[in-house]
Amino acid sequence: MTTRATEPIPLWEQQARHWTRVKAPLRPSGEDLRRAQQEVDRWVARGGRSTSGLVLGVTPELVGLNWPEGRRVLAADLSRPMIRGVFSGSKAGNARSFALLADWSALPLADRSVGLVLGDGCFVLVGQEAGRLVAAGVRRILEAEGSFLIRVFVRPGTAERPGTVRDDLFAGHFGNFHVFKFRLLMSLVDGAGNVRVAEAYEFFRERCGDPGSLARRLGWPVEEVRTIEAYRDQRAVYWFPTPEEFLETVGGEFGLEETLTPRYEMGDRCPIFVFRPRRDRG
Repeated sequence: MTTRATEPIPLWEQQARHWTRVKAPLRPSGEDLRRAQQEVDRWVARGGRSTSGLVLGVTPELVGLNWPEGRRVLAADLSRPMIRGVFSGSKAGNARSFALLADWSALPLADRSVGLVLGDGCFVLVGQEAGRLVAAGVRRILEAEGSFLIRVFVRPGTAERPGTVRDDLFAGHFGNFHVFKFRLLMSLVDGAGNVRVAEAYEFFRERCGDPGSLARRLGWPVEEVRTIEAYRDQRAVYWFPTPEEFLETVGGEFGLEETLTPRYEMGDRCPIFVFRPRRDRG
């Protein structure tokens, strides 16, 4: 008698379950949120015809910014579990908030109907080719004077070796487990910056030992260490571009207005870019 292997729980369903255990740099910090709030305030001060802001994904920290009364905050995500588990109950200051089940490259919104778009780590999910389509989709719905602020996960110019990341883990060089996980994923990328997340789980299982033992050794909550188990057997691929590769990906649609490098641990790999729509695209 043969038995069929159990399919893993989809990655984003697991991510929704683990969301409360995730920390920076995989979630935005106070520094990131202060800059995002500044962009919300600038949008309001600028005026413009649109009263709608858009968040790519359902990042509760972005949805929960101090959005002013009279505005509408839309959060677009293609994962029902993320909408149910992460967006549900999110407050948007004095504004109304709504979740959309939608592909970022084909948003169900009218042309130039949004005044501000925010995102956090979004492009790690889509890759370079699809990233161009996302940029075009965001450009289409953003009004001419609008802005697009996005925190991007970028890999360093010189690749790290996974073994070096492991050595730093056991030497206690990381502020939390998510910093290690972030660096490990980047150390496993191919030449185009892509990595199948299951590779990070396999490396951890083979080279880093039992989650409980590691948690005790480093003084971390074992529940946070076990978040890497969400990657087990997953087919999902993450994309970590260089800054230059990312700017080339979106550069056909947007002009770069500002770059901010956060000061927290691994902040150099989480730059914040602020873009304006290219006027030559109509």
